[in-house]
Amino acid sequence: YLHRVNGMWQKYPVGSRFSYSNIGFDLVAAALQRITGQSFEAWMREQVYRPLGMTRSTTNASNALRGEDAASGHFGSSEFSFKDTVIPQIASGAQFSSVDDMSCFIAMHLNGGLVDGERFLEKRLLDEVYRIPYMDEYQLMAIGMGIGVRRFNYGGELLLSFYGDGPGYLSLHQLFPGLGIGWVMSCNQSVNAFQMLSGVAKKIEENMIKAKLGKLPADLNVSDQLTPRPPVSIDAGTLDRLSGRYVSRMNNIEVKHQFGALSFQWQGEPSQLTPLSGTEFTSKTTPFVEFSLDESGRPLTLKVLPTNGYTTVLDYDGGPCDSVGPNYPDWGKYLGYYRFDYGVLCWYYAVNVVNGYLFLFTGRDGFRLQPYERDLFFTTDGQSVQFTEDSMVLPDGVYMREDVSADNIRQLLESGPEDIRLHDSSLSSLCGILERTGRSEEALKIKAIIDKLSA
Repeated sequence: YLHRVNGMWQKYPVGSRFSYSNIGFDLVAAALQRITGQSFEAWMREQVYRPLGMTRSTTNASNALRGEDAASGHFGSSEFSFKDTVIPQIASGAQFSSVDDMSCFIAMHLNGGLVDGERFLEKRLLDEVYRIPYMDEYQLMAIGMGIGVRRFNYGGELLLSFYGDGPGYLSLHQLFPGLGIGWVMSCNQSVNAFQMLSGVAKKIEENMIKAKLGKLPADLNVSDQLTPRPPVSIDAGTLDRLSGRYVSRMNNIEVKHQFGALSFQWQGEPSQLTPLSGTEFTSKTTPFVEFSLDESGRPLTLKVLPTNGYTTVLDYDGGPCDSVGPNYPDWGKYLGYYRFDYGVLCWYYAVNVVNGYLFLFTGRDGFRLQPYERDLFFTTDGQSVQFTEDSMVLPDGVYMREDVSADNIRQLLESGPEDIRLHDSSLSSLCGILERTGRSEEALKIKAIIDKLSA
């Protein structure tokens, strides 16, 4: 995993783009191990847990999960096994802790980096953690790994907030360093857990802030900071050219030209755009929207700034005005299904040609692959995809080529039920990718096998 990263192609320079990924933590952990000569588990115990008084925290899954008081993860009424729960990474998703221990972490932040009067983190480091990196104009929010920064609620009060989930678990912590309040919540359930914890956190948040300040300050709104501009008229051809699919690691949207205007869905809400120029637009839910274009007028990116100031940049991944792609004959060797094994389960991707372009299909989405050199492609948003004779190498792993069918699943069952391809999540991923690539009948056959197993 880490060795492979060393050979990964990177499309964008460091600091020029944000793409949510767990790998940064694992690289830091690997560097710490090499520099200190200690395991990451030992380093965390000595440098973090012990000074903070976190006596029931570890990055050793075996120690944590075999303890008598360990909470088992659940998905509805189903309990995750030990094998299901272990995540095969050094640092990302590796910590097991308790609410009491995490309150020690919260307290350190509320005390300005001090623990029992002793300096744990220097103020300059805390200031860096609390600052939005590479901040865009009007940006009030950023999502990072471990701590997210929000400055739009309650008059712009700094809020640090992050939630993370694992197999059957979900935890959330929030703190207002300037107000000296914070909380942490955890549950061992996946179904509707985020909605439940978020709802409870909102009630805690509002009541504690009201108790501190006497009232709830009004939230900041990006619309209040923008200078009003008169709308302009744009021809239908330009609107057609701007419409299409825009993608990022965290959010994909479809911009549509309907009834003489552009619109898209933003976090479940319709957003109809009013043009301010040939590339700039506004709406009630997204006060500022900007398209960037290449020299020919083809879209490159779409920047969306909603009322909460969380800037999102998405890459153009194709639209109705694009010509048919080249569909080169040698692309045929890349087509098919690929499997990635991850612990006790696996998931499937597929490569296919759509409208003359090579596409990578995941369980939820499809991404156009742009050729760079022989056997090397990039997704529109900069993820490298390298092909070998029998595999596809992505930043998160090596996906092996595999023939997939209901008959193959039946043969696996005859060999024994322990194959990870027979895990519920694995079969669900397989059915999803078959449906995405036009093989719904094959997916129905596999679902029938699943139903028979469950009966």
